[in-house]
Amino acid sequence: MSYDDALSKEGSRVTVWRLTNFAKPLTNLEGKEISSEKARTTVDCASSKLANSQVMRFAGKDASGEMLNSYETPLRLTTVAAGSTEAELIQKLCAP
Repeated sequence: MSYDDALSKEGSRVTVWRLTNFAKPLTNLEGKEISSEKARTTVDCASSKLANSQVMRFAGKDASGEMLNSYETPLRLTTVAAGSTEAELIQKLCAP
């Protein structure tokens, strides 16, 4: 997984785009294979919570090829599990 430089930083919140290439393609409801996902993620450093507010899924690696799914959701910050990829992201983005 990789992430771009912060899109924005407001108070204790940092927003970035995260890119994930799946080791094995996922299959969507239409039976098409999804190889990668790009998500707009907001991290609240003060509470150590995060939320994905926009997700796009692609047929190719590195967010290439046909966009197969795209959705946006209201920002709902959630607690992450210790030692998870999300916990590592929070640590990287919120380090002083």
